[in-house]
Amino acid sequence: MKVDLAAQTLSASVADALTLCLTDLEMPQFKGCEATVKFIRIFDHLFSILDSRSLFSKGYKSALTMANKHTWKPFLTEAYEYIYSIRNASGKLVHETRRKTGFGGFLVAIKSTRALFKDLVEDEPASMRYLLMYKFSHDHLELFLVRLAQLGV
Repeated sequence: MKVDLAAQTLSASVADALTLCLTDLEMPQFKGCEATVKFIRIFDHLFSILDSRSLFSKGYKSALTMANKHTWKPFLTEAYEYIYSIRNASGKLVHETRRKTGFGGFLVAIKSTRALFKDLVEDEPASMRYLLMYKFSHDHLELFLVRLAQLGV
């Protein structure tokens, strides 16, 4: 699945639509979807934090700063604990199964984000005033290398 499709599927609007069908419309087909809504909301916020691009954005999409640390830092702790505790249908922790890669990647990204913020922004002397997590993506390098390959370089 492409990342942009996953981000659209795991979005606040999908969670809102599920909630609407469950609570307002009381559609029986959506009974028990609360866990899915929680999953979607957590990953939507996580995508926003890990793709933060601007100091001037609002909420979870904003750059990570000392001023908004009270918002994103507790969420990252909650998201880490949530992902770490996800179990499959047979009750086994997903991060211990053969399908652990994606979940493990998010766990590593959360730990890395907290450590980078501490080292670069929080600790004195601070090297930076804020972090734009988008800048830590390897997509730029991957796109560059793909373009080089297309050019036959």
